[in-house]
Amino acid sequence: MPRANMGEFITALRRSCGYTQQEVAERLGVSNKTVSSWETGISCPDIALLPAIAELFGVTCDELLRGERIPAAEPPLVTEQKREKALALRTARYKNGASTAALVSSGISAAAALLALVLGIGALRSRLGFWLGTILLLAAVLVALIWCRRLRFLSSGDEAEQDAPHEAGGYIFRMQGRALLAAAAAFGFILPHAFAPAFNAGIVLSSALTWGAFCAAGTFLLAGLIYLIAKAHSAAFSAELRAETRSELRAALCTFGSAALLTAVWLICYTWMESAVFYGEGAPAWLVFLLFAVPLALFAAAGGCFLLWRRRSRKKR
Repeated sequence: MPRANMGEFITALRRSCGYTQQEVAERLGVSNKTVSSWETGISCPDIALLPAIAELFGVTCDELLRGERIPAAEPPLVTEQKREKALALRTARYKNGASTAALVSSGISAAAALLALVLGIGALRSRLGFWLGTILLLAAVLVALIWCRRLRFLSSGDEAEQDAPHEAGGYIFRMQGRALLAAAAAFGFILPHAFAPAFNAGIVLSSALTWGAFCAAGTFLLAGLIYLIAKAHSAAFSAELRAETRSELRAALCTFGSAALLTAVWLICYTWMESAVFYGEGAPAWLVFLLFAVPLALFAAAGGCFLLWRRRSRKKR
């Protein structure tokens, strides 16, 4: 068929649906100029895009190729199975985009942690490393938020017509959450560098790794709690999944909350022993070891209990 016929047909369909060229371009993942070239007859859509265009305007691929509606008496060439396959392909594209966004954001977070460690240990510029790392972490957070928000917008129109409306949106939410959890852990890892004695001073490698690991675990757990709260109230998941998340949230509060409370009690006891028993002269090596070993053991036990509960609860379902 002539290109102009298809272009005129696409123009008429777009106007009847109330879309602008920019909105059509965003939903199809192409540029505004590409849509304009279709409508003016300069070029034709790629054959791989025909199912997506047909789905967007509610027509068949044969109607697009003809440049006109097919009378009802003629049998439709696009079956329901083909329609579902086209929707599945688009959902897979959204999932791949979300995975890429999480990977890029997590990579930036890892680079921020490495930069702070190198500047603090190698160049003796811990505070400079902290601030530069924080800037990179802000960039990682923005990448995850903006990228995933765009994918969520593009997939919102498709999910309304699918049998499982929460599939793509839920996956995007999880990938965004993982990227933000990685950024939170990286921020906790570089946090000890902010307490260097001077701007042009560094911290000892053992202290950077030890305190960095503890701070990273703390910020990760706090961010994980916020993530579960957001997931329990997110419309991207079904009511059943939200109820399951609320159960996981209660279990996490019981296990990790108990570990945090016992850790606080241990730190109070350690401070008392150091001042009252050893008269502030410095605790022995075994007690310093216990200072870090006891919280680690408590949170490891809490994590094991939480995973065991989660496994049993899923088996019951």
